[in-house]
Amino acid sequence: MADGNSRPRTRQRPLQNLSSRWDATNINNWTTTQFQEELLKLSIRVPANIGKATLRKLYLENVSRNPVVRERRENDSSQNSHHDEHPNSSTEAPTVSQTEVISNIGTSAHTEVSDQTVQPAQTHINSGSESLRNNSNMAASVNNQVISGMLNTMNSMQQTVMGLQQTVLRLMADKTGNTGNNINDTGNSLDTAYAAMRSQTVPATQNTDFEVSQSGTQCPRACNQSTTTQRCFVELEDVVQQLWTNAVAPSTRSTYRSAFHMYVQFLLMSCAISSAYTSDIPVTEDYLIYFVAHCVSRLKLSFSTIKLYLCGIKFICLESNIAYPDVTNLSRLKALLNGVKRMQLPSCKLRHPITFDILKKVCVYFHRTESFRNLMLETVCTVAFFGFLRCGEFTIKDSFDPTTNLCVSDLSVLESCVLLNLKISKTDPFRKGITIKLFPTSNIICPFSICCKYLKAHCSLPFSAKQPLFVNSDGNALTRTEFISELKHALKCIGCNADVYNGHSFRIGAATTAAAVHMEDHLIKVLGRWSSDAYCRYIRTPETVLREAQKSMTTI
Repeated sequence: MADGNSRPRTRQRPLQNLSSRWDATNINNWTTTQFQEELLKLSIRVPANIGKATLRKLYLENVSRNPVVRERRENDSSQNSHHDEHPNSSTEAPTVSQTEVISNIGTSAHTEVSDQTVQPAQTHINSGSESLRNNSNMAASVNNQVISGMLNTMNSMQQTVMGLQQTVLRLMADKTGNTGNNINDTGNSLDTAYAAMRSQTVPATQNTDFEVSQSGTQCPRACNQSTTTQRCFVELEDVVQQLWTNAVAPSTRSTYRSAFHMYVQFLLMSCAISSAYTSDIPVTEDYLIYFVAHCVSRLKLSFSTIKLYLCGIKFICLESNIAYPDVTNLSRLKALLNGVKRMQLPSCKLRHPITFDILKKVCVYFHRTESFRNLMLETVCTVAFFGFLRCGEFTIKDSFDPTTNLCVSDLSVLESCVLLNLKISKTDPFRKGITIKLFPTSNIICPFSICCKYLKAHCSLPFSAKQPLFVNSDGNALTRTEFISELKHALKCIGCNADVYNGHSFRIGAATTAAAVHMEDHLIKVLGRWSSDAYCRYIRTPETVLREAQKSMTTI
């Protein structure tokens, strides 16, 4: 028992002089807060979530560049070496084991090591403790590469975050209008950036990290106004899309989209682009010139079609917000189009007019057999002639659309005339509609009487007001192809060359007949709904008239 009581209590001796032995100047014993304070003295601001190991490495890399701090560290090192030469001194500071330092480095990215967890080493280390220290040094050398890689990765992440911080600050400065303020790279950190984002303002100086400028007091109001504006724009997006949809006629839009699709296919075949994303389609004068050459040499398109395709490409670019070259700078393209026009021979296809005499023969042919189909064809030919109609105004192309095509409700019979309401036409791009009046002629070919007869027969069939006006006996709307086929067959039967006539021959024939009876020019323009002198191109002057005109020149 006496021997047990005389045993020295070595476990409590180091704790009794802990405050006197602890070396606060040794960086191995510093806490995260101390590292941050020392870095702040070096004018280095770091985020609060950086670990202790990274702070230690950052401090060691920058402290060597500061001569004042380096001199202070050298003095501290000389004092530490003096204490190492006198181990019996009461102020000898304990050292932290290498194993504990490595552990702190490995875990410092997530947690902070409190200074109470550091255990001072014993002053009377025996040979076994010395062996343990050597093993710790070996472990440190083994993990050196891993730790260096982690530190390099964290350093790279820190640079990326600092770059993101400056980007955020610039964006916030642009949003608040403070573009003239210089952003201090060393005076702002992630903390100040986050605070700026929360307060919708940008810190101006280094000393006022969370100071809000005078203009920042109006930021909530500006933010609310911005949110309201964005909400208003979202609500108006549907209206904008609807306006774009109605900017051109559906048929024109279809042609424009086909033209742009053909242009994209040309770029893909030429390897000018790798994908067909609309926002990445380049439109330059050079590409347009090569596209025109492609249309001429490979697609064998006419000048008018190529010009229409160029208009379509321009419209789709405007609608999709794609950069399109300035029209005033497309001099080479315009010269190239002139070359296309001069190189291509003019079309020798001449459309002959269906005059009143030919119309009378066609109507007599349809009147031979009493049937609803023949009555419908006779009515169509008569209305097309006296109404100066285009073929697309009374027939359909593919499918019937009650909003654009003629319906039963579009034909109204009054006491003195028949009213035909055209919803759309070539000279009515805004779809205001136009009403054509067809009066009695007191002739065998009368638009008023034939329309009344047709409506009476049409009402005997099941119909509604929104059904097509000109239909077959099965109720299907009259198509353009079907009408041209029936017309050519009737022209052959009456002895005419059907190849020189088409659906537009009725409009040409009406203008030619009006000029033959010496109708005044302004009346021809009104009846044909012409706004210019383009009607003159529709008038076909017979050779007999030219012969008589030349004879009259010799009677003076």
